[in-house]
Amino acid sequence: MKLLFGWLVLIVLILYAFYYVNMNLEKSVEVKDLIKISENSNETIYSVKNSDNSDEIIELKIAKNSEIIVINADKLKKEKDSKNNNIELTINRDNKNIILVLNSKEKTSWIINSSENTKIDLIIYNKQNCEILSKSKLYKLDKNFEYFTKVEDIKFVKILNYLNKMFLINKINNFIYEKEISPKIIIDNYSNNEKYSLEYLKAKKIEKEFDFELVSSSKDLIKFNLNGPMFVEDRNNEVLNDITFSPDKSKMYQIIENGLKLIDVETKQETIKPIPVIKSIINPSGIAYDSLSENIFIANKQGKFFVFDAVEEQWISIRKYIEDFDINSLAYDEETNMYISSTWKREGLIFFDQNGNFAKRVNLENKLKGIEYHMNDKNEIPKLLVIPNGENLALVLIDKFVEKIWYYNKKEDKAILTYNYYAN
Repeated sequence: MKLLFGWLVLIVLILYAFYYVNMNLEKSVEVKDLIKISENSNETIYSVKNSDNSDEIIELKIAKNSEIIVINADKLKKEKDSKNNNIELTINRDNKNIILVLNSKEKTSWIINSSENTKIDLIIYNKQNCEILSKSKLYKLDKNFEYFTKVEDIKFVKILNYLNKMFLINKINNFIYEKEISPKIIIDNYSNNEKYSLEYLKAKKIEKEFDFELVSSSKDLIKFNLNGPMFVEDRNNEVLNDITFSPDKSKMYQIIENGLKLIDVETKQETIKPIPVIKSIINPSGIAYDSLSENIFIANKQGKFFVFDAVEEQWISIRKYIEDFDINSLAYDEETNMYISSTWKREGLIFFDQNGNFAKRVNLENKLKGIEYHMNDKNEIPKLLVIPNGENLALVLIDKFVEKIWYYNKKEDKAILTYNYYAN
């Protein structure tokens, strides 16, 4: 009898141990190579491979109405004497399907829990800094998304584009970032934000006769209008912002460290015109061809202007025009015989003549939709070229290639986003 009782106790202990280990065993499965195989009205079905066993093919179902939660962790708000770097994340969204997008600045273990009626379809994470742990079976996908701290960031837009491309989902439902994030996060409701959607950055197509050309890195002219490059293949072409060309397009003039490079468009022959006396142009920020005087004006960031005679092909003067104005770019408006400069920080424009006399300033703050996505840590934007066309301007944002174009009506003082590389 004692022997039988002993055996029963042993069996119970074994079963309990098995149950305990099973309940606490890490069960998340890393997958790769998503391939869409079918869909119905409720979900899209993908074929994926188990990253630990490429021979194992898994059928992954993603609900079309999945809610997207994006969390970026900076530093963990730790309890006193705590040494672990764990975040316990609990999702309580009854009868909802969830896709999690997780990233960390430091090495972090994410312990994932969900309520009984919440289904986590997929976890997308950066494996370099994140470890995913779960007691229930979850699928996780490693994507090396860049770390960011706000939704007004191109890095965030790239995530939106990925979700839209892979799952036909064009918005997220919640974004969480804190400088010091809690080690325990519970999500049961969301707050709405129009910037969570790709629709927020959709450009408005407009039909206006407004064509212009920019110079590619290979010194070719690329045709644009307000809605972007006229040819799709030019979308990813790098565009130069330190160059201008003559009205007849026979010559190009490019800023170099010690002066100006003249380029014959037909023969590609180059001639260097060094600037005398000072020997270099410090912090050049804009160049424009004045078709009335046949002079080329080069501005630096501090408001100093270097003037080159395009006919005689010689330097003629250096002038200090603008005080306390960080010049971002320079343009010449033939119709009004005025120069227009954009600024790095104030999101504004100034209009002035060849003698540096101010005509007016224009404040563009809060008028250029989406420009905040391009601000750096110093609150500066990349190159913002101004293209004049009568009462209208095209404002062209360049960061290697053309990323955004706004149509600005000077009379109405209104700007419309007409091209967005990331959400067109």
